[in-house]
Amino acid sequence: AMGGLMGITGDNKNSYRVGTSIGDIAASLFCVIGILSQLIRRNRLNLGSKLDLSMLDCQVSILENAITRFSAENKNPTPLGTDHPSITPFGCFKTKNIPIVIAIGNDKLFKKFCEVIGDKKIPHENMFVSNKNRNINLTHLRKRIEKKLVKKGSVYWLKTLSKNGIPCSKINKISDVINNPQIINRGMILNYSDKDVKNLKISDTPFKFNFYKSHKKKDIAPDLNENKKEILKMLLD
Repeated sequence: AMGGLMGITGDNKNSYRVGTSIGDIAASLFCVIGILSQLIRRNRLNLGSKLDLSMLDCQVSILENAITRFSAENKNPTPLGTDHPSITPFGCFKTKNIPIVIAIGNDKLFKKFCEVIGDKKIPHENMFVSNKNRNINLTHLRKRIEKKLVKKGSVYWLKTLSKNGIPCSKINKISDVINNPQIINRGMILNYSDKDVKNLKISDTPFKFNFYKSHKKKDIAPDLNENKKEILKMLLD
C-alpha cells in the first residue's frame, strides 16, 4: 500500500517515500478509533466484539480521492510536487530567495492575491478565470505568479500576504518547528530526561483535555526488561 502512496507522492518525474511513517501512524489511529467505538457499543449493549484491522486497508482508506479520481477519469493520478490535484494555485512558489507555500482556495481569494502581488489582470484572463482553467494552465500560471514573487524575498511576501488574509507559509525545517512560538505555546514540544542525550526533545500528544494537565518534562521510559521481575510477579500472582 505504501507503493500506492508513493505513486502520488513526489515531483512529476520521481516518486518519494512519504516523510513520516504514515503506514504505522494511520493504522494506529484507526485502531484506536475502532477500539473506542467497540467500547461504546459494549457499554450500551453489554456485548463484546472483534476488530479486524490491517495496515493495507488503512493505506487504501487514506488514499482519499485518488481512487475516485482514477475511476471517474480512467487516468492514474501522478505525483504533483507540492501542487494540489484540484485546487490552483496551491503549492510552493519561488521568491527572490526562499520558496514559500501559498494556498488559494477560491476565486475571491485568488483575485485578492493577484492584487497583492501586483498583477490585477490575471483573474480576468480566460486561462485563469476559474479554478478549473487555472488547474489546466498551472504551468503558465506558475510562471506569471513567480514573475512577481521573485522581485522580493520570502519574509516580505509572508508578511504582506498574511496581512491581507492570504494563507501562506515558509517551508519549516524541524528546527523551525520545535522553536515555533505557536507550537511552544501549545506545549507540543517536551523535554525528555534521556541518560544518553542531553536536552532531548519529544513531541507531545495533541490531546488537550480539561481534566488532565500535561507536564513539560516527561518521565524516562524503562529500559528493555527493566521491570521484567515486577511484571512477571504481577502476572503469576
